Amino acid sequence: LESLIRMSEAHACMHLRTTVTDEDIDVAIRVLLEGFISSQRQSAQKQLRRRLRRFVARGTEDYRDLLMHLLRSLVRDQVRLEAARAVSRENTDMAGADVEAIKVDLRYFEEKAKEFSITDLEPFYDSELFKRGFELNQAEGTISRLNTA
Repeated sequence: LESLIRMSEAHACMHLRTTVTDEDIDVAIRVLLEGFISSQRQSAQKQLRRRLRRFVARGTEDYRDLLMHLLRSLVRDQVRLEAARAVSRENTDMAGADVEAIKVDLRYFEEKAKEFSITDLEPFYDSELFKRGFELNQAEGTISRLNTA
């Protein structure tokens, strides 16, 4: 129990927080279980992983920061592309307008996520982190950056 508390506090400190959150506790539990499972015989490991998979499994929520970084990188690339297009057209007035209405192709973002073995993106799209800065448009097949992002 003491090691669980210390690992939760350490995880919170790594994220520059003074209080421990549920996420910190979940990470500590996962690390402890992984350590316990890996210390067992090979035959027991498989069985333990199967029985404890709901505690050890990593869902999309664990990858939300990675997905947000990926999405922001794609937006930056799109901003650069639009700026280069505006310069090539010698129309500086449109450069600012295009930057405000940046859209990323949904399929391209999902393909990039698959490179990290992330296939279920619905929890990410439903997260507050995503909704604070982006808007999903399934009909258009785009992700739009909101003005606050």
